[in-house]
Amino acid sequence: MSPVVSGALKNHSDMEKIVLKDKELVFKIDLKSFIVYERMAGRPFEGKMIIDTLGLMYASIISHNKDVDIEFDEFVDIMDGDQELFERLLGLVSEYFKAHASRDTTKRD
Repeated sequence: MSPVVSGALKNHSDMEKIVLKDKELVFKIDLKSFIVYERMAGRPFEGKMIIDTLGLMYASIISHNKDVDIEFDEFVDIMDGDQELFERLLGLVSEYFKAHASRDTTKRD
């Protein structure tokens, strides 16, 4: 039987490696990401505006990488200039919410 490692990733889809400013970084959406987002935004994530999604993407990077030298405005500029990376991260955000969507367990007559 293999040992259980606390905090280990369950599978590769829990995180992604991305490159920003020639530096490999971890992109991972989790509770830590939402806490960082709420601290930055001063409110809970709603996902109603693109700035919410960009903020969550940014929080998902800075919450899992030490010494990130990218400010939010610079991150937005990077996303604006790299459509492929933006679409990749947007897809990961979408996948996260699909996988974690709450299920309606109430019966309606």
